[in-house]
Amino acid sequence: MNRRLAALVVSALALGSQPAWAEQTPKVKTIEPAKGPPGTNCVVNGVNFSDKKEDIEVTFGSAKCLVLEATPEKIRFLIPSMPAPPMGKGKVEIKVKGESCSTEFTVEKEDKQKEMARREAERQKYEGASVYEDPYKENDKLLKITKFEITQAPVPMVVMEGETELPKGLFLTVAFGFNAAGNNEQNAQIVMDKVFVQGKTWKITLGGAGPGARPNWTGKYLLAGKYYAQVEFLMAKQSPLDLKRIGWPEKLTEGERVARERVWKREIKDVGAPEDLKKQDDELRAHYVELCRTTTDCLEQLDRAYCSAGKSYFKNADGKGFNEDEWNAWVKQRGVGQTDEDLKKIKQDTRFNSGVSFNADKWKEWVEGDFFKKLGEAYKNHDDLKKKYIGTRDQRVEVEGDYLLTIVLKLCQTYTSEIYTRFKLQIPDSMRAPKEFGQAVDSIPVSRQHFEGHRKLILERLGLSNFDPGKKPDAPKADEKK
Repeated sequence: MNRRLAALVVSALALGSQPAWAEQTPKVKTIEPAKGPPGTNCVVNGVNFSDKKEDIEVTFGSAKCLVLEATPEKIRFLIPSMPAPPMGKGKVEIKVKGESCSTEFTVEKEDKQKEMARREAERQKYEGASVYEDPYKENDKLLKITKFEITQAPVPMVVMEGETELPKGLFLTVAFGFNAAGNNEQNAQIVMDKVFVQGKTWKITLGGAGPGARPNWTGKYLLAGKYYAQVEFLMAKQSPLDLKRIGWPEKLTEGERVARERVWKREIKDVGAPEDLKKQDDELRAHYVELCRTTTDCLEQLDRAYCSAGKSYFKNADGKGFNEDEWNAWVKQRGVGQTDEDLKKIKQDTRFNSGVSFNADKWKEWVEGDFFKKLGEAYKNHDDLKKKYIGTRDQRVEVEGDYLLTIVLKLCQTYTSEIYTRFKLQIPDSMRAPKEFGQAVDSIPVSRQHFEGHRKLILERLGLSNFDPGKKPDAPKADEKK
């Protein structure tokens, strides 16, 4: 037998042909799945493929397919979806190092439910996980908001009610805030509280009148606009003892545990009419424009006053006069006195000098009697506006307004410290912590450049491109009117 087989092989080779067992032509056995929507992930099983993806080219119709995996007996690829192929049967052609084979695939309209079932079956096959439970469907079963009511007058009040299937003793987190959709900010939370599950329903009241009102919004107003109510259950925030009492998460299937890690619902409600919204927007815009104008004016006055008092830094050794060249350079370096006329005015300002010596009493009198008074009024106006309304339409603008006031105040304290320390004088306590101001923002960098940066940000968020402290913002110049 061995001699006969050897003879047959020699004979085949002599004739220039190859035996069947030496054939290298690729062949397709099966394609899985054989039908589906565009984008279907397919596997072709066969023989004589390659384990190098670069050796393989798969096309469906006239479009190339993305090859995901290649072995000598299997090729995984995607049916094209951009552009989507026509519905019906199509030819899948496979080339392996130039050798071709083919099979068929039927393009069908996507059945979303069928596709989800297929993906879930595939997930369980590879992950060995339990049956998937849609968390959104579980949300509907476990938690609902049945009432979201907002009362504006005589005292703002918010009532939220709902239903729950969560076990007793666990708690829900309830939040109420300004819905900033379409603004540059995320939703601005106003208040957050807890509600413990006592039965099938839950309820919370925010604001209102009386000693038990929580929080107390007496004398305040809600801004016109959209507000949100959100109720949320977070398993990670619950007491471990409460969870142990009800057997969570041990008693839950994997799908139930995932669905209950976070359960939440949200409702949106409008407050006020369009005319209320416009009126308040005009009020807020005017306030921040005036705040920019006032703080800029205070900063200009402060810088000029300090430059005037700073002549005492350059007093000549004989006590007669001061070195004007060095003082001029110092003033211009600070960004003040950029014109000869302006520099002349600062030089002629002798309010804070006795001859060429620093007059601490005059400085204290100006700071406390003029500067603090004007800046304090701006602070009070800003604080009154913040207290007038519950929440804010743009939290960033409100904070930037705080920054402007803080920077100007701290610059005054910095200049005072510099000049008093220079001449070994004791700084009065009234200038260290002026009563006109509340708690300042300690962490903010203090400089003229920082002030201008924060002011620019406010104006940009107000929709203004520039600011002139002597005119209305965006007022056209004389040559622009022509």
